[in-house]
Amino acid sequence: MLCWLYVQHSRDVEFGASQKVQRGVQLLLDLVLHPTFEGTPVLFVPDCAFMIDRPMDVWGAPLEVEVLLFGCLRSCCQLMELAQTGSMSRLLDQRLVLTRQWLHDLRSFLLKHYWVTSKTMQVLRRRPTEQYGDQQHENEFNVQPQVVPPWLQDWLENRGGYLVGNMRTGRPDFRFYSLGNSLGCLFGLLTAPQQRALFRLVLHNRQHLMAQMPMRICHPPMEVEEWAEKTGSDPKNWPWSYHNGGHWPSLLWYLGGAILLHEQRHPAADVLLMGQMKAMLEECYWSQLNQLPRQQWAEYFDGPTGTWVGQQARTYQTWTIVGFLLLHHILRVKPEDVALLDLNASSGLI
Repeated sequence: MLCWLYVQHSRDVEFGASQKVQRGVQLLLDLVLHPTFEGTPVLFVPDCAFMIDRPMDVWGAPLEVEVLLFGCLRSCCQLMELAQTGSMSRLLDQRLVLTRQWLHDLRSFLLKHYWVTSKTMQVLRRRPTEQYGDQQHENEFNVQPQVVPPWLQDWLENRGGYLVGNMRTGRPDFRFYSLGNSLGCLFGLLTAPQQRALFRLVLHNRQHLMAQMPMRICHPPMEVEEWAEKTGSDPKNWPWSYHNGGHWPSLLWYLGGAILLHEQRHPAADVLLMGQMKAMLEECYWSQLNQLPRQQWAEYFDGPTGTWVGQQARTYQTWTIVGFLLLHHILRVKPEDVALLDLNASSGLI
């Protein structure tokens, strides 16, 4: 993704089409698209395999990994297109076709199984279970209505929507993961109306996701009994701390980028909602500006409101500082630079 963004905005086509870059793309695709016995287009990973780097019961196909895979495949397609010349090899041509198909299948899968709204949840709760053979298309993961958590009804309200944390056979993870959802907007995985549904959900649940130190990495946290069972009593992931509902200031710029990029792409869409989102972003920006320098740019914050510096938080963290500087730049210095994050921009390079 970084390689494609560099080529797109530096217009260094020669670098993007170079043999070394194209070889790197093919090696990456060989790694992530290696055939498996699974019938789904997602990338399966063990627990602790991404930003959630301690036991949090996120094994399988966690949202953040799948959204990153989506951005990766989209960037690989763009880079391979740079090498499309008259002498383009048949192997590269076939790989590009296969990658585009994988990208399409992955997006369709995520929007079908991970995207939830109040309406889709009502359909999910009423689907038949224990299906076999050709009937499995109605409830492919055999999700029982009893696993739908009661907090979800108020969380979604009527017009909100988000990508759930994971989808596994009989065990969907309905937790909200901030990074995966924000990247889903930035990478164009979500449609424009879905992005606005996500913004409404964030606005509706502002006290949970933003609190006093924006923003919470996931919600809701696992409480004591569930925490002990699923994390092995991991002391760092105590409820409302670290990756179990802790607040990470470095995450705010991803959401800020998603809001500003959406506004740039769709300036006339739901002006009232976008005005509310920008006002919320401004308040979050000032909250961080007032707190982070005094709190030595801590890594994360604890508690339901995120007012306490994390028990084991490191100070003067690079990603905390850089995250704030990026938000400052796209909010205050040069808002048009948010276009640099757009994987979908028409390059006009070829």
